[in-house]
Amino acid sequence: MNRLKIKTKKQQQATESGFTLVEVLISMVIMAVGLLAMASMQITAIQANSYAIHVSEATNLVEDILDEYQKMDYDNLVDEEVSRDIYTAYTSVENNIPAANMKKITVVTKWKSGNRDHEITFGTIVTKKVED
Repeated sequence: MNRLKIKTKKQQQATESGFTLVEVLISMVIMAVGLLAMASMQITAIQANSYAIHVSEATNLVEDILDEYQKMDYDNLVDEEVSRDIYTAYTSVENNIPAANMKKITVVTKWKSGNRDHEITFGTIVTKKVED
């Protein structure tokens, strides 16, 4: 009494495995949200990288100015304004600060990126060389 089991079409479909359309759509929505978050992070990283490049270039300008001031004679140190590309450096020299025979040099470098203004400030102190 060997009976052949004949499956109906409904029974055959019930045993087949796979994804339903709803499951596929939900996974696509989750993937789209993740990709949008990654795109947003990429934009933020590009903006931060651009700002870092500007800060580096502005810092190089300040270093060049301060190097020149270190080479100059103490009595010739005066305020000045220097421009390079999109950067403008304003140098102020204050006499006898913090003490006598010292000059405080402050360099403020400004630039505009997009519709925002940026600036960095550096300072140093130069002393008058005492000759023996």
